[in-house]
Amino acid sequence: HVYDSEWDDVMASTGLSSVAQNDDSLDLPRQESDRVFKELELRIERLIDPATQPGSLEGLASWEGAPQAYRNIAIVLTAEALRRRGLAEESARIMSCCTNPIYQQLWSRWCSSRRRQKTKPSPSPSTASKI
Repeated sequence: HVYDSEWDDVMASTGLSSVAQNDDSLDLPRQESDRVFKELELRIERLIDPATQPGSLEGLASWEGAPQAYRNIAIVLTAEALRRRGLAEESARIMSCCTNPIYQQLWSRWCSSRRRQKTKPSPSPSTASKI
């Protein structure tokens, strides 16, 4: 879905000349899947907790023993948590550990859209009421 406030950005975005390959598979036996998703949930809870110190966030991307596909998800989520806290360099460093080309491509586009969003002028009061 697309938020009304971001519709113009989506419509103005350029198409991809090529789409990267998604090499990850989330396919796991049921017991392992349950275990991995529970651990991912715990990591997400720490990522969104405002009390989690920025230095601790980076460690959440390091997930020894997890299947690479799930580590890549943890990396993307950690990179976003760092980006939202204004830690762009740390976010980029963590994201460089992601081995999934499509996540890398999507991340690059996401960050570009966030930079464009910051540079857009705020809507006038009359426009804001329409949104």
